[in-house]
Amino acid sequence: MSYQNQMNYPFVKLSWTMDEKERVISLFDSKFPERESIKYYAFGNAKLAEEQIGDVYAKMQKQTNFVSLYAATNLWDDFAETFVNYVHVVLDRRPWEAQIVNAEGKVAVIRSCFEEERCREKKEFMDQWFDNPLKN
Repeated sequence: MSYQNQMNYPFVKLSWTMDEKERVISLFDSKFPERESIKYYAFGNAKLAEEQIGDVYAKMQKQTNFVSLYAATNLWDDFAETFVNYVHVVLDRRPWEAQIVNAEGKVAVIRSCFEEERCREKKEFMDQWFDNPLKN
């Protein structure tokens, strides 16, 4: 399947490209190689261990513009997660967060990234797409 047409969409260009074998890869794969191991609903076949999740989320927040770990799985889920997060957090002004609790009971809290520089371009894209009068 050729992804060449999808690669021309402005939103896609914010996080995705094609490699020399015409595989869709993230622009952040060299800094966030764990992305390739994210497999939701894999259960027993998961490639990431439970104890890695906190570190993977932290790295995602520091090294990428993905709004969620699920968004990092592929370009379609990136758009879907960004869209729903934008509607929920920016347009509806509702809080969003994910909490990660490790074996010692320590909690890491992941919040919407639309107020962070790392997601500025995605927020600007959504502001323009929705012609949002609430945009900053």
